Amino acid sequence: MPRLFRIEGPLTKEGLPTNSGDQRDTDIGCLLQALVPGRTAADRKAISLNALETWGSWTADGTFSQHPNPSFVLYRVRYRDRWQHGWIGLTDARDLIQKRIRKHENVRADRVAQLTEFTELSGLQTTPVFLSHPQQSVINRIMFEAQASPPQRSGKLPDGREFCLWLVDDPQKISSLGDAIAKLQCLYIADGHHRAAVSEAQASAINGTHFIPMLSILVPSNELHVYPFYRRILNDEGPLSVWSLLDQLRGTYLLRACLIEQMYYQYLPNHQYLLCTKDACWLLIKKDQKLIHSETTSRTGRPEDLLDVSILHSEIIGPLVGITDPTKDPRIEYGPLSMHIKDFKTMLADPQTAFVLIARAPTADDIFRVADTGGVMPPKSTSVEPKIIDGLVLWQREKA
Repeated sequence: MPRLFRIEGPLTKEGLPTNSGDQRDTDIGCLLQALVPGRTAADRKAISLNALETWGSWTADGTFSQHPNPSFVLYRVRYRDRWQHGWIGLTDARDLIQKRIRKHENVRADRVAQLTEFTELSGLQTTPVFLSHPQQSVINRIMFEAQASPPQRSGKLPDGREFCLWLVDDPQKISSLGDAIAKLQCLYIADGHHRAAVSEAQASAINGTHFIPMLSILVPSNELHVYPFYRRILNDEGPLSVWSLLDQLRGTYLLRACLIEQMYYQYLPNHQYLLCTKDACWLLIKKDQKLIHSETTSRTGRPEDLLDVSILHSEIIGPLVGITDPTKDPRIEYGPLSMHIKDFKTMLADPQTAFVLIARAPTADDIFRVADTGGVMPPKSTSVEPKIIDGLVLWQREKA
């Protein structure tokens, strides 16, 4: 079972983001510039040292203050028509090693190395690892009760996200919430695998018996909003046109012309895909739905191979488009469908776009099943929105 999940003295922002344009109140990006890809090691070190000075000034002038008592922070965000609630606190990174916190993605070693370098130098964890779990009534009840009082912090960002923070430091509520979380069989990473890998490496290196803090946000599965990633196939002026692809698909798929405006915000059914160009859009429907599960299960027995994103690659992108390694082939690009439809249409109209394929996003249950078996999802399978705002709640390790 997951270990106690709470913050020992979290640091939170006193002046929350506003529309004022004040850099320190609108984002924490200046602390994270060392993580921008393409930086040299010398540049990263210099930027990190400068970030430490900035951080020192923020704590000195009260922009960030440290809570003296053990506590949780309840976080609520609204973006467009989506609500999300989560508990921010500390999980134990040793739970990653012991599979009490389960993952479903591989990580890039270079990215983990950069994050490790920044964390070791600054001592800061600026963005929580996004964890989820099946709904639990006690956790939901405490969440509901906490919102009965006015939030300690609230605000609205220029992008439209509205958020509130409640500090929960009542010992009885902390104990009840900790006990409820401890009764969960495990927790699942929804987003933040690279940040988690940094904490896991630290726990492995120490190999001790004391708590290894990992700043986390815990969101119930019913509020885990997962968006699909599109697969943009670039126009390389090769022999494959969208029309020849459609001809090859007709043997196994029904092709139904549709409007992108009609389908863009729809949650696609199982084993149906969208194929879009600047001029037209088709819904691809597998002709023999009954064979999909039995054939895939008998072939691999892995739940990740039943995901629509996997079938899209194994049946269409690989054999028909000729992209066998979707992680390296320059002819394919990915992006989350949390983007506005006008931006999606702009991408379709780009001369570099041959066509775009879209598969149904995995559900929370899909993520849990893959993680339970130690499986790995295909690249760019899930985009969790809304994402927690960087820098509202941070954790800084104690100085030796």
